[in-house]
Amino acid sequence: MTILSSQIVNLIEQRLGINAETIRHADLSVDAIHDIEKLNHLPLTHPHWEHIINALTIGETYFMRDTRQFDTLRHEILPPLIKQRREASDYRLKLWSAACATGEEAYSLAILLHDLLPDYERWDIDLLGTDINQQALQQAQKAIYRDWSFRETDNFFKARYFNSHEQGYELKAQYKNAVRWQQHNLLNLPLIMDVDIIFCRNVLMYFSDAQANLVEKNLTMALSDLGWLFLGSAEHLKVMQAFSMPYREVPIYHHQSQSRSPIKFSPITTEARNEDLYTQAILATQQEKHDVALDLLRQLIATQPEHVDGHVMMAFILANMGDYPQALIHIQQALNINSLSADAHYVRALVFYEQADYIAAEKALGATLYSQREHILALFLLGTLHEQFNNTDDAVRVWRNLERTLMARDDNAYISDFSDIRVGAMKQLIATRVVE
Repeated sequence: MTILSSQIVNLIEQRLGINAETIRHADLSVDAIHDIEKLNHLPLTHPHWEHIINALTIGETYFMRDTRQFDTLRHEILPPLIKQRREASDYRLKLWSAACATGEEAYSLAILLHDLLPDYERWDIDLLGTDINQQALQQAQKAIYRDWSFRETDNFFKARYFNSHEQGYELKAQYKNAVRWQQHNLLNLPLIMDVDIIFCRNVLMYFSDAQANLVEKNLTMALSDLGWLFLGSAEHLKVMQAFSMPYREVPIYHHQSQSRSPIKFSPITTEARNEDLYTQAILATQQEKHDVALDLLRQLIATQPEHVDGHVMMAFILANMGDYPQALIHIQQALNINSLSADAHYVRALVFYEQADYIAAEKALGATLYSQREHILALFLLGTLHEQFNNTDDAVRVWRNLERTLMARDDNAYISDFSDIRVGAMKQLIATRVVE
């Protein structure tokens, strides 16, 4: 091991912020390292400094590291933030994964955002990953990982978000392209401002006290007025005047701008969270992102097994995928909770119709219209059933009834939570079916 002079140790600490004890225990076998004058005038991008950085920076990271933090972000922080932005028609989010190493953390955030935003393409999202280690950033940009990076996730995670690669697993393009990368020293001013969420975990602990204070100031500067800062489990902020900690024992800090009155943050209730999951599932279904919708509905039903609409939408998606047995199980669960659920009776009719059990389908449609006389999808399917068996008069009668029902509806509204068809399109379709 190379014995370093106190001058060299002080220079490295000054330039990189890493505490002296860590520097002394590192193996820094570079000829120029003993030439303090030369080293002092070289930029950090020089190979000598890159060797030092590679030897000193810790690359320990993996996907969804610290599930408590990611669960809190998924269920407590992002849903109300997204809802607030939607209501303000402000479709912008900024996130910064600071000291991101080989990129697993930044890509975890990209995956989470895609899961929570069925209309992701509509949003202007700036997700920045930075690290002082250029070699680590080059690896992050490749987005190819081995099994050790997945030790907090299951096989479903790999199957859903990655493709097999000869070197391991390659992240799918939509998530890979969601992150931009840049080399950055945390001792310098931030590269991004007004950030909603910053992850800077297990980094401050390796800085000297003075340098850690500077990094803390830079992170605070980069945060938006009500932004969130995620630190490592062994770290804490030294200056708390501008922050609160809504979640006990989880190192997540909520920024309270001094220019605003302090806001007491109350985590959303389970009921509110579940309704938000259902709303997201509706959007995913209307965007034809059925895998995302199913994942959201599974989360919803796991925490609220008696959510009738959740079971119905799950059944509808499963039926469209041809999984009729599982669809019927969810329909029955919905009807056990509410026997007059018109949507549940309709999806049952749809399953019977797809299985060519037309008598059972007509009976289920009768139950649907008994529960809700003006059920649009049921009226359309009933008319289709009559037409199929050459009962033209009955078909026209049903469709005229549907036509009158649609007249009172907004053309831009969806005809159902689980349909991507709008009222205006249905009106046009019925106009072609009705015979004068």
